[in-house]
Amino acid sequence: MATVKTIGGAVGRDFSTTQGWEDWAGAQLTSDQWGECYDDGTNLGAVLIGYWTTWPTVGAYPRLYTPLSERHNGKKTGGGAYLQAVGDVVFVFRLAYVRIEGLRIRMTGAGNGVSMAGDYVPFDGAIVADNCITYDSVLGGNYGVYVEQYDAGTVTTPPVVRNNIIYGNGYLGSAVGVAAYTATDGNAEFYNNTAYGCVTAGLYTFADAGFPPFVPGSTMTVTVKNNEFLNCGTDYLWDVDAATSSNNMSSDGTADDQGGSGHIVSVTASKQFMAVDDLRHRMGSQCLDAGTTIASFSTDCFGTARPLGSAWDMGAFEGAVRPPIPPGGVIVGSMMQY
Repeated sequence: MATVKTIGGAVGRDFSTTQGWEDWAGAQLTSDQWGECYDDGTNLGAVLIGYWTTWPTVGAYPRLYTPLSERHNGKKTGGGAYLQAVGDVVFVFRLAYVRIEGLRIRMTGAGNGVSMAGDYVPFDGAIVADNCITYDSVLGGNYGVYVEQYDAGTVTTPPVVRNNIIYGNGYLGSAVGVAAYTATDGNAEFYNNTAYGCVTAGLYTFADAGFPPFVPGSTMTVTVKNNEFLNCGTDYLWDVDAATSSNNMSSDGTADDQGGSGHIVSVTASKQFMAVDDLRHRMGSQCLDAGTTIASFSTDCFGTARPLGSAWDMGAFEGAVRPPIPPGGVIVGSMMQY
């Protein structure tokens, strides 16, 4: 059974920062250490998860997460347990099976939000899910979620990036929503992520780019389903050897570049979302009931069960936000009636 420690700024929490928790957890004799993060109005800080006494397994793994009551609101601004670094990466982890779930991650410099990077270790079973990631710097930021695979060994259980919301900042820079890079042979899975306004790309996948150490002829294999990346420099920037892709949305024509079915391209972003700083679905969005079932999970970023309608929705949110009802009006289906 996992050991759960609380992290927050209120009196009585076990730790005030995520790095304080990590320093303690990494020295324990078991790797099933969970940090439960609370919205006490304080920055929980940047964290590097690595060099633990015991290597994690599928049944005993590090986890940083929020209870649903402490989670972000899905908007660019608002509450929720949050982590912020100044000019650097917010999360770095160098272990397998790590889970990062439900946090607000603020990027205020040119670093990444979450990086699976460094020390040439395979990121078997890692999961980055349900987070709200924002670029809050004119520097443009780098990657919201970055999956980097340097290890020469085989990744038997691909890392999964799902149900994340990424707000680009619209400034010049190398802002990318989610990305995967391999210097050897790598794979990754991206499901139900939502990104808007990332300057370079919503999704960027690439292999054998010459970054040392790399193996010539490296291959990148990705699974990309139910994502909505809109109004980015290029919504889907593909440089992969094999892709399983379906039911993705783009405002340009790139969602279907790797084949597959169920894609929706060349959409108008303002018709899908409530606002540029509120990427929840509006009623009538083409994202609704346009996704495909994913067997490995069954909820959205708020813990809402999927599907609410006849099929899964694309993106991190399940369902649509109903507009305010004016005096004397009622909503029937998706129509306002008086």
